[in-house]
Amino acid sequence: PRDGTLTSLQQAHIKLLQGQSFYAEVNLQDAINCFETAIRIGTEDSYIHEALGNAYQDAGDYDRAIARYLLVLNRMANVMEPKKASNLHVELAAAYEKKQDFTRAIEHYFRAAQIDPSNLSAQRRASELSSQHL
Repeated sequence: PRDGTLTSLQQAHIKLLQGQSFYAEVNLQDAINCFETAIRIGTEDSYIHEALGNAYQDAGDYDRAIARYLLVLNRMANVMEPKKASNLHVELAAAYEKKQDFTRAIEHYFRAAQIDPSNLSAQRRASELSSQHL
């Protein structure tokens, strides 16, 4: 706007940038607060939800991380580039694995490999977990 005030989208992106800075410094709670504020301000950009999921996962809050990743996949999987969707399934699988939910972890590692056959690490991890836990 001409009066010098920031739009809500601009405010949200500033919070995203602040959150990314805190995340890079491994200041996870401040990063989480910034990402949550960016979403509350009114932006539904999937990358902010994904960033929040990553911060939750690194902070050990796997249920919230899983919820964020599923939200993004449910909203955006059909329009995401395959590599991006595959990587998001890997993040989701890693969160399930850390929760000791190996069945769901394997499922999402396999999905990642199906979506992007060049994702050899997802294929390898799915095979390793399958041999250890199934």
